[in-house]
Amino acid sequence: MQGFPEAAAKRIVAARPARSLADLIHRAALDRGAVERLAEADAFRSLGLGRRAALWEAAAVETPAPLQGELFEPAASLPAATAGEETVLDYTSTGLSLRHHPLALLRPLLDAENLADTRVLNAARRGAWIRLPGLVLVRQRPGSAKGVVFFTVEDEWGVANLVVYPDLAREFRAAVVAARLVVAEGRVERLDAAVPIIHLIVRRLIDRSALLAGLAALDDPAQGPWRRALARADEVEKPDLRGDPRVKLPPSRDFH
Repeated sequence: MQGFPEAAAKRIVAARPARSLADLIHRAALDRGAVERLAEADAFRSLGLGRRAALWEAAAVETPAPLQGELFEPAASLPAATAGEETVLDYTSTGLSLRHHPLALLRPLLDAENLADTRVLNAARRGAWIRLPGLVLVRQRPGSAKGVVFFTVEDEWGVANLVVYPDLAREFRAAVVAARLVVAEGRVERLDAAVPIIHLIVRRLIDRSALLAGLAALDDPAQGPWRRALARADEVEKPDLRGDPRVKLPPSRDFH
């Protein structure tokens, strides 16, 4: 975890195995800041604590951590985090998530708009028209490409390569330069070989980055109704995808 003190990490390794969070804090001499960083990274699952419960307990840690005495207030009954909330916090604290891909959580909305995924792209015939959403991983404009912009985008099933020719790059400049989530409409170009080479030749590029602000409010659609985190237990409603503007995923890697 970037920025975590090396000395604290070595004390944690030396203190293993710990019986509880209180035991780990005592034996590794962790201060509140270190415990909060670990809790934000969801590092206490092996001690039976989810991210939210660990953050609650971290707030009660004195600085410096005491050698004796009670560290925590009685455990609170906290509402469960949504799948989206857990995913956003994973990205925020560690830059990746092993839970849900953001597009998996947004997939009910994308399906409602009849958008494809990378499985459809990989199976499509040459010349097929595809509308593909994807999280932007890399965008490149090599000097030798005469203004052509190449995108690598990702969904929950894999990655796709987009080709945006100069006239389209100018027309959709805002999305080309800054979008984190795009919907690319275009024609499939493929060369079938032992490993097929597949590109989407883009004719329209739409910036849908605003959808990412609503991730924290979404639950895993495979586990039940797609609902807001604070919706009443008996109420199923369309999520408010405007969400929290502070929710941001790591930036794409751009080379111009």
